[in-house]
Amino acid sequence: MTADLIVTGVGTVRPEGFDFKTALGPRGYKYLPTASQYFLAAAKRALADAGPGTLEATRAERRGAAVGTNSAAASLHDAMDRTVMETGAADLSPATAPYFSINLFGSRLATEHELKGFNLTFASPRVAGLEALETGRRALAAGRARWLLAGATEQVLAEGEPGAETSEAGAVALVLEPAA
Repeated sequence: MTADLIVTGVGTVRPEGFDFKTALGPRGYKYLPTASQYFLAAAKRALADAGPGTLEATRAERRGAAVGTNSAAASLHDAMDRTVMETGAADLSPATAPYFSINLFGSRLATEHELKGFNLTFASPRVAGLEALETGRRALAAGRARWLLAGATEQVLAEGEPGAETSEAGAVALVLEPAA
């Protein structure tokens, strides 16, 4: 079974000039990892680009999410490692500790927009964003959902990490629906 999809909305975020309070609102986002803020803002822009009522036109159980990332949590994981080694796990921030699980980047998106059909996060090196699109397309073709919000979010790798010299930060989100 195949699924021809059309992109009905696109949202992007680059770190230059990004202010989460302006992009997302003043409350509930301050302690989120930056890559999560980027992706939530990109999704908000993609939904706005798709037009009013796009989300509501499909039942929550028929909406899916697929997110790809290579390095969204790398700096967070490094900071957590340092905290645990230097002062102990009791000093981990309760606001950011859940993001130890890479799935939280997509889960926060799914919770905010009631995407209940499926929620997938991919972390395959170099191709996670493409994997999110392809797996989301296959899920729609299989009837697991009718509507898809897919994309990728990244954070710059720390100096000295493999790939740091070419890593970038930002996010892109696409609203995808079956072609008529």
